[in-house]
Amino acid sequence: MPTRRVPNPQPEYLSIAKAAALYDVSETFLRRRINQGQLSAVRCGRQIIRIGAADLAKLFRKIQSADDF
Repeated sequence: MPTRRVPNPQPEYLSIAKAAALYDVSETFLRRRINQGQLSAVRCGRQIIRIGAADLAKLFRKIQSADDF
């Protein structure tokens, strides 16, 4: 029986507008984080900027509440 190869998933990238809507923050908030080096992003052409979904998840990681202890 031949072995099936699973392709490596491509990283998911979001526009600043979609990322802002997903995390309920302003586009300005995300742009500031990019400019401050707290959030990495890639430029695709002159005006298009994309943010990695994994990088967003790191920026907005869940914090522990008292109920989690």
